[in-house]
Amino acid sequence: MQSRILSEIHMICAHALRLLLKKKQTLLIFVLGFLFFFLLLFFLEEAKEEKSVVFIGVLDEDKTELSEKLAERIYHCEVFGVTMAPLDKLLAMLAEGKLTAVFVIKKGYADALARGEERRLITMYEAEGKGIPLLADIVAGEIMYDLCTSKGFISYEKVMKQSGREKELLSKEAYAAYVTSFLTKEEFDFSFQAEYLDREGKSGNIPKQTVIYMQVIFAVLSMLLGLLAVYAVIPYADLCHGRAAKRMCVLPFYKASFLVGSGIAAMLPMILFGTAAVILFAWKNELPFFAGLQMFLYTTAYSGGIVIITMLFAKLWKHAAGYQLFMLALVVIFGMAGFLGIAGGLLPQTDWLGFSPNSVYIKAMIRCYSSN
Repeated sequence: MQSRILSEIHMICAHALRLLLKKKQTLLIFVLGFLFFFLLLFFLEEAKEEKSVVFIGVLDEDKTELSEKLAERIYHCEVFGVTMAPLDKLLAMLAEGKLTAVFVIKKGYADALARGEERRLITMYEAEGKGIPLLADIVAGEIMYDLCTSKGFISYEKVMKQSGREKELLSKEAYAAYVTSFLTKEEFDFSFQAEYLDREGKSGNIPKQTVIYMQVIFAVLSMLLGLLAVYAVIPYADLCHGRAAKRMCVLPFYKASFLVGSGIAAMLPMILFGTAAVILFAWKNELPFFAGLQMFLYTTAYSGGIVIITMLFAKLWKHAAGYQLFMLALVVIFGMAGFLGIAGGLLPQTDWLGFSPNSVYIKAMIRCYSSN
């Protein structure tokens, strides 16, 4: 009995897949939908990076080990998007609005630090009317380590000479190495760990990337999956109301095997599309394997729910054209509810939209993304 049921499910699933592969519009939506998602992910990532950093120019005129290390620290600072080029090019980019500021590490920077000098080490050029003092403070923060080390050595050298212990005096290089060794010790780790809370006062993590971009990506992905589901269920609708349904009625377990077999056939392209989209997203955002697996499970669950809803209306609607128009309208409504639902409290009286399938899916994916 069990083998007969499985055999019927396999036969119906294979027949539904053959019908699905004959539908060129389904294959077209699959390919174009994934291409659209890929381009959307790429361009939104680029836009997100541009919005999350301040673009500055850096020029090292000193060309010493200290100045090169400073330029490297500024380059790797998360709040900056750094361009390194000759001064004339950087100033031209500043005038065109491509840069917010230009920082020039002046010649003699290392020598000035060795003397304990702290003024006029760097020159800052800024766009007219766009001065941001905070930028200078951030760059100054990158100088502090070198400045404090230099001043510390000067004070250390002075104390050692005054106390008559010149023979025990470390060289400047040995002193710098000794001070640097403290950076690796836990007792001298002064990094701050802030606790981030959401609007409800619950503990949570704020990701480095802007969450709104992720919400848009997942909202679009949910709509693409909904659109694909409409066409993936067309073979089921054809089998429900076509002649094939009458021929299959002779099967002993027709109702159960027909439903399961058709559902599996509709889910296969959904799972394939969702898996490819999740792998692409996880790879682009460098998410760990477990996060990608969670996203895959959420996407599969959402796809299953949409397929069930779509099959229900396909069963109730006797005309394929009417079913498609109605389901496309429903996909648009779910999509709009998803976009409005992620707005939360930003728009008045939209909290109830958070219960739509798209909104639930988007929130689950955002939680997974934020926690990883």
